[in-house]
Amino acid sequence: AWFDAPDLTAQQKICRDMQQEFWQNPSYVPLGMYFQPTAFHSYLQDVRAGWPQFYGVRRV
Repeated sequence: AWFDAPDLTAQQKICRDMQQEFWQNPSYVPLGMYFQPTAFHSYLQDVRAGWPQFYGVRRV
């Protein structure tokens, strides 16, 4: 593994090899962004916009 390499040059070579392996055999394909629809009860107030954040939310 790269952390067992004796010097920086060897670490860089191992990292390049790891990146090359990934691009030849990717474990996933990034296809862009997605949005997760989120619904909240009408009795909740101060729900923040964006990704779900549950702090600061109050019951009406």
